[in-house]
Amino acid sequence: MERKDIYNGLVGYHATVSLDRCLSSLRGGVYHDSEGPLMEGFDRRAPAHNGFIIIANGDTLVGKLKGAGMVFDDLGGFVPVRNRESLFRYLEDNAHADGAYIFNGVDRSITRVSEVINNPASLPPEFDMFSMIPKDFVSYDGSVSNTNIGTKTRLAIRLPHAYEDTETFQVKRSPYGPTRMGKVTHFTRDGLKEEFFFDYQGGEVVGVHREYERDEERGLVRTLEKVVDIETIRRELEPARYPAQLLAA
Repeated sequence: MERKDIYNGLVGYHATVSLDRCLSSLRGGVYHDSEGPLMEGFDRRAPAHNGFIIIANGDTLVGKLKGAGMVFDDLGGFVPVRNRESLFRYLEDNAHADGAYIFNGVDRSITRVSEVINNPASLPPEFDMFSMIPKDFVSYDGSVSNTNIGTKTRLAIRLPHAYEDTETFQVKRSPYGPTRMGKVTHFTRDGLKEEFFFDYQGGEVVGVHREYERDEERGLVRTLEKVVDIETIRRELEPARYPAQLLAA
């Protein structure tokens, strides 16, 4: 698996593993827990799927993070990630462990660290974090302030500016959009590059994919929005390669 494939891999994971775990809690297309429908932009109540961050670079990022005192783990145990199947299995094997994942784009391997410090010293002093996300990043209608973003999302936005040739990917658990499930994000040095979340249309859950570019005058601009059929995503994952017990776990 190449670094450029991680986003599509996470979309596939979210549209299968995450969605299957949440379908029974959707009422009229909205995620409910014992207190009722979830609220966008607040993490006190979250859907039942996993959330995580993947930091992707070449083979030097781990050394840079340790040298800067941002990671304290005695790192080792990189696991090969050759395709989406091995990515799925790695995420499932580590689903109950907190922290972040670091992807080595040279060796195409991944490891987990227990924590990455959220405020890198190499971040430019003039860096404007909130210019890197659209106004409706936290809530579908933009009514919830982007200052509500959590620690891992702040890390996802900052790291591509603190370290060259670094990208970050997330599956967020913060309730978002009509279904109140989390979203998939991909950040580069230009800010949010693309995202995927769920909508409810015609009595069915569908996916929404958005892409963004940075304009010198207007800042971050949405350049694409398209609805994606969930069953199409599932078929593209070649079910024979993804055991039913994994997707339905």
